[in-house]
Amino acid sequence: MNYHGTKTVYLFGNPDLPYDAVPVELFGPLARKFPDMNFRVVDPNELDLPTEDEDLIIIDTVEGLAAPRFISIDEIAQLKARVTAHDFDLGSFLLLAQKMNKNIAIQIIGIPMSYDAGRALDEIKPLLSSLA
Repeated sequence: MNYHGTKTVYLFGNPDLPYDAVPVELFGPLARKFPDMNFRVVDPNELDLPTEDEDLIIIDTVEGLAAPRFISIDEIAQLKARVTAHDFDLGSFLLLAQKMNKNIAIQIIGIPMSYDAGRALDEIKPLLSSLA
């Protein structure tokens, strides 16, 4: 979330599961490439609801994607019945955050499961640059 103008990007993923680890693996390279952004590896249950002047930027693995891309909050709402508790928890959190604060800017960058980390890094750089 914004702190004195610095954007925080929350990285979700499980380093113990190769198909879900890419966002966590990108922590170091992203921090070096975007020194004006604050990157944090977090669990969805560790997030606080953002305040009115804060943005919520998330990078997470998403099943069914062909390439990294922005995921809209409307897509999350349409997929309310999810398979895993992780997806349900994060999706529910995002929908609650939007409901509590209609002015919040929520940006989600989805990375396909089991995607190559180097390729993902190259493909999300322009997405993150568009948010800077």
